[in-house]
Amino acid sequence: MYNEDKKIYAAFAAIALIIAFFGVGYLLGIRNASAGNENSVSGAVERAADSVDRTAERLDDASDSIRDAEKTADDISRTGAEIGNTVDEIKQSDSQFETGLDDVTKIVDRCQERNNRIAEILSSAESTSGGSRKAESITEKAK
Repeated sequence: MYNEDKKIYAAFAAIALIIAFFGVGYLLGIRNASAGNENSVSGAVERAADSVDRTAERLDDASDSIRDAEKTADDISRTGAEIGNTVDEIKQSDSQFETGLDDVTKIVDRCQERNNRIAEILSSAESTSGGSRKAESITEKAK
């Protein structure tokens, strides 16, 4: 039994040595890491500063783009107003054209009525006076 106890103690001792070996290595790693952390902290600060600078540049570019978009929107608005004015002018011209067309139609109707009256007068003159040649010449002139 004494030999078995020695084996158990030896196993515990081996485990303790392994743990101690890894523990010392871990502690040394922390010491090296802390020295590296000073470098990595300053590097991280530099990288953060660069990132802030790049972000500021992007914000400047974005604000320029926003100003350009606002100018474009103003241009579009002005163009839309000009188009609206042109449409109003076209509607007004169209209305004037329709009024003029109505006036021309009335004039044509009056002329047609006068031609009909002249034709009636000539027709009655022809039948009453027998002057068909005169009526024909007057009709030709009226046409």
